[in-house]
Amino acid sequence: MKLGKVKHPVFGEGIVVDTKYRGWYLEVEFPKVGRVLIPRAHVKFVEYVPGVEARKEVRIKPVISGDFKARWMIEAFRLGIVPHDYVNDFTFGRDKEIKFITEKIEKEDHGVILIEGQYGQGKTHLLDYIGIWAREKGFAVGRAMLDPQDVALWRPKNVYREIVQSLEVKIGNKILNFRDLMRKAKDIVNFQKPHTFLTPFFKELKKRGDDELLWNWIEGEEIPRDYLDSKGMKLKVLLNYRPTADLYCYLLTGLNFIMRQMGIEKFIILLDEAETIFHHDYREEQRIGSDFLRGLIGVARCKEELTKCEREEIKKDKSRLLGKMDSEGYLHSGVNPHPYIYQLPVTIHLIIALTPVDTWWYQEVVENVPEDCIIRLQNPPKSEYKKLIRKLISIYERAYEGFKLTDDKRKIVETKYLDYAETLGLRHIIKAVTENLDFIRHDTGTTPQ
Repeated sequence: MKLGKVKHPVFGEGIVVDTKYRGWYLEVEFPKVGRVLIPRAHVKFVEYVPGVEARKEVRIKPVISGDFKARWMIEAFRLGIVPHDYVNDFTFGRDKEIKFITEKIEKEDHGVILIEGQYGQGKTHLLDYIGIWAREKGFAVGRAMLDPQDVALWRPKNVYREIVQSLEVKIGNKILNFRDLMRKAKDIVNFQKPHTFLTPFFKELKKRGDDELLWNWIEGEEIPRDYLDSKGMKLKVLLNYRPTADLYCYLLTGLNFIMRQMGIEKFIILLDEAETIFHHDYREEQRIGSDFLRGLIGVARCKEELTKCEREEIKKDKSRLLGKMDSEGYLHSGVNPHPYIYQLPVTIHLIIALTPVDTWWYQEVVENVPEDCIIRLQNPPKSEYKKLIRKLISIYERAYEGFKLTDDKRKIVETKYLDYAETLGLRHIIKAVTENLDFIRHDTGTTPQ
């Protein structure tokens, strides 16, 4: 039975004839190699075969008129978040923090900033603002939203993958992503000394052009050794086991070197939800995550000792269950140690956002960041919340044609939440105001709470 057509980076196009293990694996017939059982994640569907049942007629319901851009914004507000495209318009009460961060990035070649705040205080929003500002300034920006399991600090490869795949830089009037940047760099970059991964990458890129397998490899996707060998690519596997903090810092500083050769002055790396490192049940994974974060901070602080890698001495270390430690106390891969920094100078600014937790691991993170580089967020004054609420009401009224608050209800909505602003925080205020406007619009008889 033909279930669809897929494309594999090595075997080419093939026909799906069966599925296994609840669809996680596909049995695919390839013209050259025959039937192969292959993970679903390793292929892309290029054609789906429709089922035997006739499609039912779909009746489209009429949409109530209104400003649909405003309607889209309201959908985000119901979750307590601000759409990325409107971050600048919805930044209230953060002038002091923004001034500190932007001036530091502009005046200093490298550095680290730690943003602390409780849930809902606007840490992610502030990172969004800084990311947009930095991109408009012509800096490269990469971001990782951390979590306890997948994009976790104890999985350096996954963090690297997220930073690279989210990377953006504005050159002229165009916003380039990672692939655009590497294509532009291939005829410009001149490595003063070979880079273990980037030097062969550019060699293969010039030779093969846009090969999806090559891109997946350098972007940190999981590529088996057999796939690289089958295409004759002389590339080292990017290791996916935990103690590889050195390898991925080495890659990020290599990318920073390329950016500088292209005239991109700085590389801004944003790490959100860094407190997830404190929430893990296994001490060894907390330890590895903390070591990776310490390495990233050391890179951003341009520590000269991170340019060294005494491989033979590192491999003798037996102090750790996983990985090897150097004489400065930085974690290295025991299989293939690398220096953390490819080459000085480094022009990386690392901005970390986290919720403080009363644990030893939190204290270790704070100890690696200079005290004058720590921002401890406080809730904005009531006057800023009032501006925010008025703007929410204005957008809500644009979103739904014919809806307008009476003067009495407007006054209630504008003032009721101010007494709770310091307790609730920005996210909950946005969510609460939007929900109460929904109650009023649907005329449930419910007064704002």
